[in-house]
Amino acid sequence: MGQPKDFFRQFLGLGLILSILLSWQVAPTAAANYGHADEFSLYMALHQHIDQDFRIHGLRIESPLATGAIVPVADDKAIGISGTVFVAKWDGISWSISFEGTHEFRQQLMDVPESMLPAAVKKVLDYEDSNFPMPVNSETNETGYKLPYTSGLEYKIIRAWPSGNCPHGSNAVDFGLPMGSTIVAARSGIVIDVIENSTDCGFNPANIGNQIVIRHDPDDGYTDWYLHIAPYGAFVNIGDRVAQGQPIARSHQTGYTSGISVCDPGTCKCGDGTCTGICSPGPHLHFHILDSENKRVYTTFDDVGAVEGCESYVSGNISDQTAPKTVISISGILAESRQQYISPVMIRLTATDDLKGVAYVEYNLNNAGWVTYDQPIRVRQNGLHTIRYHAVDNFGNREADKTTQFQVDTLSLCK
Repeated sequence: MGQPKDFFRQFLGLGLILSILLSWQVAPTAAANYGHADEFSLYMALHQHIDQDFRIHGLRIESPLATGAIVPVADDKAIGISGTVFVAKWDGISWSISFEGTHEFRQQLMDVPESMLPAAVKKVLDYEDSNFPMPVNSETNETGYKLPYTSGLEYKIIRAWPSGNCPHGSNAVDFGLPMGSTIVAARSGIVIDVIENSTDCGFNPANIGNQIVIRHDPDDGYTDWYLHIAPYGAFVNIGDRVAQGQPIARSHQTGYTSGISVCDPGTCKCGDGTCTGICSPGPHLHFHILDSENKRVYTTFDDVGAVEGCESYVSGNISDQTAPKTVISISGILAESRQQYISPVMIRLTATDDLKGVAYVEYNLNNAGWVTYDQPIRVRQNGLHTIRYHAVDNFGNREADKTTQFQVDTLSLCK
């Protein structure tokens, strides 16, 4: 009878030891996970918003804030080529989370310090999706946009628009341009921002990507954004006027870019297209349009119409290398000899361009200096006059100077 009692005492003693060990190891961990602003509590909070497996890339926690990117995964591989950036704020009890493209995200983004997201990155992320598409010209039924790569070339769209076939998640398009491909302007305008000194790339939303921003001209409140361009790969500078179809940069993978496999931040190397570990970087051109309220808008492209993700399209964005042509007409009373005018004259300059249209016409009368032509020129002064003139199209092609001479002699009327 004594043996069962000894066994029972040993059993109780073992249970007590186990309970002590468990209290040491489990209870503090549970408290840290659910009661503090740490990675585990953030992961659990994100799971309340996301109903599929995911990884957090580029996670930064500087209490009470956290930032990173949600990357959906399946079989330990990333789905798509990038993720959705989030901002989370700890209130002492729980996380409040907002995702890029929402008004709440933009508000929380203002509180995120440079150490978590650089200003250049925050500028790209400061947007909402608009429910209104790019306006269409009522006469031509066109948006004014064409595909942002050279005419005749065909590339596949990796992702496009918030939903549909291979969605991007916002009003943006990722064109699968190989590294070093020429990017051309989808629409004419004036360059207002150029970043080309970054070599960051990989699965980290804090990476600064190179970019070009072009404002419509005339200014209608819209800007066109070209992201992930090559280090020192811009062909244009701030203030340059660019025409539709004009080469503006070379494509690359700078900024927040990724590939078909999940990789850790910092493992991707820019420059040679190689990457350490299991990460396969994804060169592409990200393109989106912002309205005056920093809302991304949907657009069609006049050369191909509506586009969808995972489909290939041939560009019709023609590169214009032909200069415009200007015709001069002089009206006045000619003398019987038809060698001079016996009255003041009116000069009209008419320029045409078959592809991109005429940007402006300039003239130089009697070497007085070049002036932009905006109305007919009236000449009253007697004597021999020389006028030089040329036109420039919206692609920057300049017509060779033309010269015309004419004589005015109103005094002959009195003879």
